[in-house]
Amino acid sequence: MISIAFSGAGLGALVALGLSSIVINSFGWRWVFWGSGALTLAWLPFWVIYVRDTPRYHPGISKKELHHLSKNHNQPRKNVPWSRVFKSKYIYLFIMMEFVNVWTQTIIITEGPTFLTNQIGISLKDAGNLNIIITALAQFLVIFYGWLSDLVERREWMPMLTVRRLFQMFGTLVIVGCLMGLAFAGCDGFEVAVYFVVLMFGLSTSIVTYVIGPMIIAPNYAGTLSGMVGLGTVAGFLLPMFVSVFLDMKNGWMTVFLVSAAINLVSGLIYVIWMPREEEEWNMYEEIPESDKQAAKKNGKMST
Repeated sequence: MISIAFSGAGLGALVALGLSSIVINSFGWRWVFWGSGALTLAWLPFWVIYVRDTPRYHPGISKKELHHLSKNHNQPRKNVPWSRVFKSKYIYLFIMMEFVNVWTQTIIITEGPTFLTNQIGISLKDAGNLNIIITALAQFLVIFYGWLSDLVERREWMPMLTVRRLFQMFGTLVIVGCLMGLAFAGCDGFEVAVYFVVLMFGLSTSIVTYVIGPMIIAPNYAGTLSGMVGLGTVAGFLLPMFVSVFLDMKNGWMTVFLVSAAINLVSGLIYVIWMPREEEEWNMYEEIPESDKQAAKKNGKMST
């Protein structure tokens, strides 16, 4: 479900890439922005109408589970235990992975056309077509990886933690290999295009690794935590600044790709080692006053 929902971002990018040139040629470049704004406004009423506070449960859920969920839903909303959130190492791991993921995405989608046209000599039209292919592939892979991880879990072929680690290792190795390949590919347009396409096989694994991390460690606060993970998107404007420093230097693009490969390798290894295993204990408890902490520890409700 998460992979399908998140795939909407890829679908939007695919449609925008495919239609932007048509819109610009027919109505002018301003209508790319006006049109995007109009679509957002058109979407809003459907969200307001159809998203309800009352949850809708799967028809296959048992009566016992339904009673438990309904009972919990009617309880007062929990306050976010901020002190425990900021003490959790996993939040910082998720933010780190989001930073690296957006950094790498920006290399492909934003800086990729510049590299392909200025460095490799590919026409802007062909670079745009390659971007469409890459985005379409990512759309498929995000859904496929989500389905595959669920299939392995349902069949109980291996523990879910092992599945996530394998996905992370596979994604990291593919990304690092492709970035290093781009660094040493020279001006071979076909080889460079292949590296860009294969890179998406690694980048898309994030949907079943750190993206679902907040749902693993604290499902009661997954929305808040996912918003915090979004801090990593600062890489979207830091990467172009980083690239601009090296563009006029000899082997500048090689430096960009090799540094990015190193960042992916280090962060991927860190996440594989410290990947979250289970729900955090503070997911089930509100912020406890200082005076009540000792009592909570004695009752076994909260460990140090």
